Amino acid sequence: MNIRGNKHGDHKSKFPQLATLLRTEKIAILAIQESRLTSTKTEVLNSQNKNLFIVNSGETSNKEGVAFIINKQILKTATFVKTELIPGRALHLRLIWDEKQYIDFINVYIPNQPVEQLPFLKNLKKIIKENQKNPETRWDNPILLGDFNISISEEDRLPKRDDDPRVVTALYKIIKSLKVVDGWRAFNEDALKFTHIQKNADGTMSFSRIDRIYTSEALYPSSFEWSIVNSAHISDHSMVTCSILKKHAPYTGYGFWKLYKGTMNDGRFEKETQTILKDVQGKIDAFRSEPNPDRTKGNPQKFWSEGKLQIQRLGQRLAKEKL
Repeated sequence: MNIRGNKHGDHKSKFPQLATLLRTEKIAILAIQESRLTSTKTEVLNSQNKNLFIVNSGETSNKEGVAFIINKQILKTATFVKTELIPGRALHLRLIWDEKQYIDFINVYIPNQPVEQLPFLKNLKKIIKENQKNPETRWDNPILLGDFNISISEEDRLPKRDDDPRVVTALYKIIKSLKVVDGWRAFNEDALKFTHIQKNADGTMSFSRIDRIYTSEALYPSSFEWSIVNSAHISDHSMVTCSILKKHAPYTGYGFWKLYKGTMNDGRFEKETQTILKDVQGKIDAFRSEPNPDRTKGNPQKFWSEGKLQIQRLGQRLAKEKL
């Protein structure tokens, strides 16, 4: 996610919000662009956040910097190896789960200016080619992710338009060489959803899906829950998320949802639950009073199921506020 700098307009740090985002959404690793961090600032942030660890590339407060934020509460035993590919623009992180399993993350922030994009991609392609020749450093299960500032398909821009074909071809060559898949697009073949909204000089709006995650062809079958979600007012870019199963790990599903104990004593929960239940009972009574009820519009079982779902979502929302 492009965070557009580590501070808000009022100069307050964005990292408390980022820490909350990783905790509440249970994000193991977050790749950010435009981190605008120096090594000194990174050390300070790491000392202030015991549950997070930041791996940064870049030594400027200008519009550069790529970083990984690691949630140590989730990745308690994993180890990491960092490789700076292009300072402030491309950073590699190897996540080692155990002696036999690891994933290589390549976090990129492609320049926004068209004149800079082609030289950057050619340089990155050269670095990747040299890296893949070495069995010790080769990325067997890469995940390429970041702010690409380029759309390969016209479907990823509204109004629709094509990007510079030379730049698109250069990016496509990198994707092909790494054998990676645009996971969100593969799961949502015909969907129109965007990660960035821009207001133009003439007052019109432009939409684009320039933030993406590409997984290796080997990892793709183990990926799920591909989403584009709001960044919780941290940035004007949305966040692309997915989950990846550890190799050979059984899929256990979501388990049973349980109501957080503290929510039971919340007056808002009791009041809103009563309102939901009264509404459900009203629908059931109305249904039963009809001599020939229209079952296409619902039935008591459906009304009750919808009511329970409303109560569950209410409980989840209030629980997040308390945590």
